[in-house]
Amino acid sequence: MSKLAIKGGVQCVPKKYQNFKHPKITKDFFKRLQDEKFQNEICSFDSPVVSDFQEEAKKLFNLKHVLPTNSGTSALFEMFYALGLEPGDEVIVPSYTFFATGTPLFVLKCIPVLVDATDNGNIDPKDIERKITTKTKAIVITHMWGIPCDMDEIIKISKKYKVPILEDASHAHGATYKGRVIGTFGVCSAWSLGAKKLITGGQGGMLGTNNKEIYQKAVLFGHANNKRIKEITIKNLLPYSVSGTGLNLRIHPFSAGVITEQMKEYPKQMRERQEVADYLISEIEKIPGSGLPRIPKDSNPSWYGFPIFFDTDFFKGVDKETFVSALNAEGATSFDVPHTTSPLTEYPVFNERGVFFERIKEIKKYYQKGDFKQTELFNKRVFKLTLWYGDNRMNYAKYHILALQKVIKNIGELR
Repeated sequence: MSKLAIKGGVQCVPKKYQNFKHPKITKDFFKRLQDEKFQNEICSFDSPVVSDFQEEAKKLFNLKHVLPTNSGTSALFEMFYALGLEPGDEVIVPSYTFFATGTPLFVLKCIPVLVDATDNGNIDPKDIERKITTKTKAIVITHMWGIPCDMDEIIKISKKYKVPILEDASHAHGATYKGRVIGTFGVCSAWSLGAKKLITGGQGGMLGTNNKEIYQKAVLFGHANNKRIKEITIKNLLPYSVSGTGLNLRIHPFSAGVITEQMKEYPKQMRERQEVADYLISEIEKIPGSGLPRIPKDSNPSWYGFPIFFDTDFFKGVDKETFVSALNAEGATSFDVPHTTSPLTEYPVFNERGVFFERIKEIKKYYQKGDFKQTELFNKRVFKLTLWYGDNRMNYAKYHILALQKVIKNIGELR
C-alpha cells in the first residue's frame, strides 16, 4: 500500500491477474474446424451451424424467433425496418447509450427523440412520457452495463400511449427483471454479440422476437437464398421470399459456431460473474470516494460492465481519467473509463445536421451538450470494471479491490 506505481512504486496486482482472457474458446472447437463436414457446413447458405445458434439462443433467452446477424447494429437496423417505421416517424431513444442504438434511424429518415437518464444511467420513464407525441412510433430502451431498466414504469407508459417497446439488449445477455428475461419485454429486441460482449463471436449479433410477422420481415430485410425461401410463410410476404431487399446482414457461420459454444456454458458464467459482483458490492460500499448505481428491485443484472461512481467532491484536484490511469498502473487493467459509450450529444451526428442526414427535413434542431443533465452527470461520475469468471475470478476481484484501496489511500500523490 506504499508509493503508487504511476509515481514509480511497485504494482500491487501480480502479472497473472492483470490480463483476463475472454471469451474462453475450447480446443475442441478448433479441432472441429478440421472436420470436413463442419467445413462444408460453414460454407452453406443454409448452414446447420447457424440453425444450432438459433435453437440455443431461443432456449437461453426464452424467445420464439431468433435471427442471427453480422452485428448488433444490423440487428437494430432490421428491428426498426421490421416494425414498419417510416420517414418522419419519431422514436424515443436513450441519450446515454452506444451511438448505434440511434444512428440506424437516420438511415430510415426517422427522428430519434433523445431522453434523459435516471440515477443509474438507464432511460428515465418520466422523461419518456414528457417526450411522447402523436408522431412517436416506438420506445427504444438500452439496459446499460447489464442493469435492467425500470420496466414496470416503462410498460405502463407503453400501454397508456399504445407505443411499442424495442429493446437494445446488447449489454444484458441473461439479465432478468422480476424473473423475466431481458429481451422479451418489447415486441422485438436487438443484441450485439461482438467485440468483448458477454457472449461474443468477435463479430455478430441477433434479433429476437415472439412476433412472427416482425421476424419474417427482418428475414426479408437482410438475409438470402434458402433461409428466405424456407422461412417466409405469411401470404403478402411470399412474393419477396427469393429477393428480399437484396441486403446481406447474415452472421458468418464461423462466428455462429463460436457463439453457440459459449451459450451452452453461459448460465455457469453468469453465476460466477454474480458471485464476483456480490463481493465487489460488499467491498466498494466500504471504500470512501466511490459508490454504486441503483439496481432496480427484483432485478438481476448480467454485468457486462460493473459501473462505479467517482466522487468528484471527495477527489478534488484529481480527475476521473487520472484516477483510472493510476489504477491501471497498479496492474488493475480491468478498470476502464467508457469513452465510446457517452452522452449522444457529444457526437456530431446528433448535434449537427451534417452531410449524411441533410435529407431529414423534419429535424429542426439537433441536440446540444447541457440538454440532458442527468445523463451528463452519470457520465461524469462513472468508471467501470469488466468482471471475471472461471477458477481464478475471486483472485482477480480481490487484487482489483486492493488496487482501488491503495490508490485512494495515496490519492495525495495524484494532486
